[in-house]
Amino acid sequence: MASVFWNAECILFIDYLEKGKTITGEYYSNLLTRVDEKIHEKKPGLQKKKIIFHQDSAPTHKGVLAMAL
Repeated sequence: MASVFWNAECILFIDYLEKGKTITGEYYSNLLTRVDEKIHEKKPGLQKKKIIFHQDSAPTHKGVLAMAL
């Protein structure tokens, strides 16, 4: 499975989940941290701006670790 993160200008980050693996709260939390790092690397002008992130209500998206970010 691929998770793709983009804005109006470009693809910011693509993550490929290993075959046979599932997305857990811990995996998703780490993924969000990596996405944040990649956004600030590719778009340094966004460092001082609030980033709005839209996601569905999958269990891993509502987990304690993910919500803490």
